[in-house]
Amino acid sequence: MKQESHRLRTLLCDDHEIFREGLSNALKSIESLEVCGEAANGAECLDFVANNEVDVIFLDINMPVMDGIECL
Repeated sequence: MKQESHRLRTLLCDDHEIFREGLSNALKSIESLEVCGEAANGAECLDFVANNEVDVIFLDINMPVMDGIECL
C-alpha cells in the first residue's frame, strides 16, 4: 500500500506581484510544495491564514499597510 505524502501548503506574501508570480512559478517544480495563496501585505496574510491551513509563509519584511515584522 502506497503512503500518501503531505505537500507543504505555502503562502507567498510580498507587495510586488511580479516577484510573487516568479516565486510561485519556481516553487511549482518542487513536488512537495503547493502554493495555496498569495497576499500583498501583512493584513492580507493574516486574513488568509485565519481562514486557510498553511504550513509555510514566504514573508517580505517591507510592505505597505502592515509590514512583515508586524505580521509575524
